[in-house]
Amino acid sequence: MTSTQVNCVLIDLDNTLSHFLGRGGSKGFFRIFSRQGISEALCRERYEFLKKEGFSLKKFLNELATHGVSILSRTLLRERLEREFDLWLRSSLVLYPDSLPAITLWQEHHIPVCIVTAGDEAFQRQKVEFLHLPHDAVVVLPYVAEKKSVVRTILVQFGP
Repeated sequence: MTSTQVNCVLIDLDNTLSHFLGRGGSKGFFRIFSRQGISEALCRERYEFLKKEGFSLKKFLNELATHGVSILSRTLLRERLEREFDLWLRSSLVLYPDSLPAITLWQEHHIPVCIVTAGDEAFQRQKVEFLHLPHDAVVVLPYVAEKKSVVRTILVQFGP
């Protein structure tokens, strides 16, 4: 039997290392806005639209404003929504139980860990930061379909 040398681990962030509590966390997320009188149906519609290009709170708030939510022109309300979103994110985004032990094991064996994720770069990096995930590299791609293309680049960087 031959042994295989592992040069690096490429692993996805969303729904592989981490997940949102409670139906994808959507219930708490939409509640942030419905408490301000913003239609949950509109929030869901605009969220689904933005998921395709990479969700971020800033894009989401701008998208709601573009679709007639005039109260978002008030700076204090936007700031409050940003704080509530931050609290929701910190309490809803969690690691799967085996994520940290696996990363720790790989690092103990000097195997670089590269987190590959898709979406808005600032938001994806914010999630990695909130989760306190040890890693050697984080690659954020704008679209899920591009994940395959980055594998070769990372393998060259960490390969034999």
